[in-house]
Amino acid sequence: MIKFFILNLLKIFDYYYQKKLFNFLKKKGYDSFEIFFDIGAHKGESIKLFLKNFEIKKIFSFEPSNRNFETLSRNLKFFIKRYKNTEIKIENLALGSENKDIIIKHLSESSSSTINDININSKYFKKKSLLLYTKKNNEFYKEENTIQMKLNDYITNNKIQKIDFLKIDTEGYEMNVLLGLDNQFNK
Repeated sequence: MIKFFILNLLKIFDYYYQKKLFNFLKKKGYDSFEIFFDIGAHKGESIKLFLKNFEIKKIFSFEPSNRNFETLSRNLKFFIKRYKNTEIKIENLALGSENKDIIIKHLSESSSSTINDININSKYFKKKSLLLYTKKNNEFYKEENTIQMKLNDYITNNKIQKIDFLKIDTEGYEMNVLLGLDNQFNK
């Protein structure tokens, strides 16, 4: 019960930050995007949020966790039906600085799943675990194998000439995603 309350409280805080971001973008003249990259898609929250606020022609969405990707796949049917003018491509892979097989830690609170090592001795983790993980649940994550690809290779393989908006939410793995761009920053 407390986990449900805390997660919903966090959604309220997120709402105000999202509203500020959208107002900023719209003031700068961004009301539509040709190509939108959603890296760290989770279950499709960003797809829904951005489609409610912007016109987007094509979305490339990446989620490495198999469990989250299953939900994202189910949600894709709703997005396609609701947003008929947007082409949405979802990928069950991680983006990083090199092409390789990796392990993702799928946490019981799935939006915090990560490729990075988890420092269970950090103050941040201890506070978070008090609120979100029960003492009965010693295994707060399960390891999953997944594929990691360089963003540069994905862009090249899919002949993408330009990305209008790049959203990255990878629980501390953002720099690795950017390093995988190699010489594609100009796109």
